[in-house]
Amino acid sequence: MHWYVEPLQVPDQMEALVNWLTENIDQHHPIIIAALIHYNLVRIHAFDDGNGSGSRILMNLILMKQDFSQQ
Repeated sequence: MHWYVEPLQVPDQMEALVNWLTENIDQHHPIIIAALIHYNLVRIHAFDDGNGSGSRILMNLILMKQDFSQQ
């Protein structure tokens, strides 16, 4: 079973996710970071529409900034 964050918790959860990314981006393998960010952005369900699309864009941005290209 998958549970989304309660709507009132979204701002705090988004802030925690951004803080976690800032603190950990260089501490773990880029694929691990990208996967965790993707999962958690979907879990937080921060947008009325486009959670999957937004999560994939952010995941790809993280990978591109770490020199992982889509080949």
